[in-house]
Amino acid sequence: MEQTNEQITAEATQQLEQQQTQATDWLEDEEKTLSSGFDGEALPSLKLESGKITKFEVDFTLQFEKWQDRVNGITKAIIPVIHQGVKKNLWLNIKNPLYKDLIKAGRNGQSVFLVSTVGSQKETRYSLQQFEELTTEEVGKSSPSST
Repeated sequence: MEQTNEQITAEATQQLEQQQTQATDWLEDEEKTLSSGFDGEALPSLKLESGKITKFEVDFTLQFEKWQDRVNGITKAIIPVIHQGVKKNLWLNIKNPLYKDLIKAGRNGQSVFLVSTVGSQKETRYSLQQFEELTTEEVGKSSPSST
């Protein structure tokens, strides 16, 4: 039994429609994963510069938003801060020891922090500084540990 050209065309059209539906389903799923990112307030990011001490105030009133990089398995807390009078977000990996230090200090009622930064990229190290250790002139200048 031979198929007519019309039957062959109808079959090919049906297969093409199924492939397009599968592609659309995949794209819809992908779009959902993209839209599951950060929906919070769009603010400038606080950059912690290497060799400097940065002073900022953390807003602990609400739980921090989280952002997940599903490809690399990284979760970052999006921490609302005030730096030099400007509202910003500090994006910090929750596995970073600084995150744990900020949480502990926040539980103890501290909201203003001095953070020294040494290194760059994967070699970056942050440490909380005590206010007594620094004078006003030292904040924002080279970190004592980087000289």
